[in-house]
Amino acid sequence: TNDLSGGLSTATIQSVSAGGAFVSLGRNDTTVGSDNGIGGLRFYSNDPTASTYNDVGIIQCVADGTHDAGDYPTRLEFHTTADGASSPTERMRIDSSGRVGIGTSSPSTSLGAGGLHVTDRIAVGSGSNGTPALHYDGDTDTGFTFATARIGFVTGASERMRIDSSGN
Repeated sequence: TNDLSGGLSTATIQSVSAGGAFVSLGRNDTTVGSDNGIGGLRFYSNDPTASTYNDVGIIQCVADGTHDAGDYPTRLEFHTTADGASSPTERMRIDSSGRVGIGTSSPSTSLGAGGLHVTDRIAVGSGSNGTPALHYDGDTDTGFTFATARIGFVTGASERMRIDSSGN
């Protein structure tokens, strides 16, 4: 018995190793296709009005393309259940290219954020024309828009200044 003083000492399942402990999950299938589950963790909670368990959270590894010899593209998905909801929804994804999507399941850049608000002072999202945008104080009428070869400065919901790829 190890005295782990708190955290792990109250855990139902424990794994302790001098080299660091791992939990291993695997899929026993030689024909893994895109979107096939590889393994994951599911979290359940008791229903207060019935004697059933409800799926409330998921962390899972999923094939992000067809697997072949020496080629195993995968993604990690993180799902949580919103207040007032009864099932988990994907909230964040790290795809096989290393792109992170928060609030989007198909990030197109290193960090794709749909409606991400940071301390209610900066919001990252889409501008009115679908280009990436950075807004201050959550105000979509003021901020910056970013597009191929330009940065636009916006006030009153209108672009007021632009820096193009030539620096003009």
